[in-house]
Amino acid sequence: MENKIDKKEAALNDTAKNFFTGSVPQNYDTYMGPLLLRPYALDIVSRIKAGGPVKVLELAAGTGQVTRYLVEALPEATIMATDISEDMMAVGKQAIQSPNLVWQHVNMASIPFEDDLFDLVICQFGLMFVPDKLAAMGQIRRVLKPGGQLLFNTWGPVEENPIWHISMKLFTKTFGEALMPQAAGPFALTDTEQVLAFLAEAKFTNITAEMVYKTTQIERAEVAATGFVKTMPALKQNPGLYNQTLQALQRELAKQLGEAPLRSQLLALVFEATK
Repeated sequence: MENKIDKKEAALNDTAKNFFTGSVPQNYDTYMGPLLLRPYALDIVSRIKAGGPVKVLELAAGTGQVTRYLVEALPEATIMATDISEDMMAVGKQAIQSPNLVWQHVNMASIPFEDDLFDLVICQFGLMFVPDKLAAMGQIRRVLKPGGQLLFNTWGPVEENPIWHISMKLFTKTFGEALMPQAAGPFALTDTEQVLAFLAEAKFTNITAEMVYKTTQIERAEVAATGFVKTMPALKQNPGLYNQTLQALQRELAKQLGEAPLRSQLLALVFEATK
């Protein structure tokens, strides 16, 4: 069992090293932040229990899309922002500074903190990427204090997220089916009942789930297409395809979602639970 988990963790580390490196983290923050992430960052932070937690663990913090709102909402709390990618965190470290904020490299499949430590564990669009999701939930429960709150979100079905659906279809056509692995990709936890079952098996209580729709808008289809293409690691190995892919995606997004502005429905699933 231990070797099996070690192999899964190694695969996740390799994914982080291969995907979120070089210029990808800054492009992710610049383009995908306002396009896809910030509306849900505000939503998830708004769900923190009244009274305010004292110790907070953020998992899969990335470039700090949620972190910046945690710092504002919880000025008295100690916030530990973590991610498996050092390059992603480097962008967040530069942009977000607070005496109560600490950044640390952490793989959520083996969280290196003691039991019963945090009042709140929060994770935006991160649990989908963990190969052993049940093990990660067990780790999260272990480091939460009794009565502590877990807040996380995942993407809903890709068909309910048109901007994702259009982009992924084009990328799959260009680069092949293996580009977006379903077992550990952005749409790996779209089944609400499956996630609720994971939480119950991990012995969480007071479990709730909510479908949260948003509408994203950006000034031009070109900007949205640029964001997806600049954060597509496969293009680092195929620079000749960059302009071709960018133009094809811009045309398709403009055709289906509008040229100026572009608008797309988004759907995320938001989960809350208590230890």
